Amino acid sequence: MRRDSIIIATLTIGPFTSTVDAAVTRYINKASWQGATGQHTTITFQEYPEHTLIAEQYASHGIHLTDGNDYIRLDNSFLNDGTGLVSSDVIYGIITFQFTQPTYAVACEFLGDIDMQLYANGEMIYQSNVFDTVQSRFGGLLSTVPFDMAVIRDPSDGSVNIDDLYFGPPIPAAGGLGLLGVALLVSRRSRAV
Repeated sequence: MRRDSIIIATLTIGPFTSTVDAAVTRYINKASWQGATGQHTTITFQEYPEHTLIAEQYASHGIHLTDGNDYIRLDNSFLNDGTGLVSSDVIYGIITFQFTQPTYAVACEFLGDIDMQLYANGEMIYQSNVFDTVQSRFGGLLSTVPFDMAVIRDPSDGSVNIDDLYFGPPIPAAGGLGLLGVALLVSRRSRAV
């Protein structure tokens, strides 16, 4: 399996803009993403019946869905458990996740094609290439710069279909920042994902 590292990011800090180099690593292998990320939260969307609109139901997990048109769908195409989250827009499918606390990683299993955008304080810090089911039904990102919002889009039609969602870890306490940096450095040095 392969992973790509991309160096980018512009962050707004206080009243001025600062350019920060951030490595974002792209994963198409779930076990590799989980190994690099460590502790994370999993949402399977199984807790609610079909057609339930999802917005604040996962707030206790530290995440808010802000589009207002994302709903539960039961379908055997969702291979993990037959339950998924769908956003069907007229032109361009989008699911927006707002995190209560900034985080470093997001991933999902999906149907069709998706890409992901990461935002920090309202500014986009990364946009992925397209993840497609030809390579894998899993797409994940791990960033060295924390983000507070992720947007998952379908570039080919108006429907995003997510099987399960994974995110985390949140920003560690001050003493844990050095450990996360070491973990990310080790992750970037590994040969194949």
